Amino acid sequence: MVEEIKIGLRVETCDGSVRGFVKWEGLEKPIRELMEGEKGKEARKKVKEIGEAAINAVNVE
Repeated sequence: MVEEIKIGLRVETCDGSVRGFVKWEGLEKPIRELMEGEKGKEARKKVKEIGEAAINAVNVE
């Protein structure tokens, strides 16, 4: 999601691994960024584009 279609942000884990546990403190920054930041605006734009592409794909006549 983060790297392939660019609609998410990576969350920092407790041990720095990709599959580790996440504390609430590690969620605050990415959530704020998605809600208020530039990366959030870009993600919402990308989701809208993907949604429109999906609608157009099923509306082929």
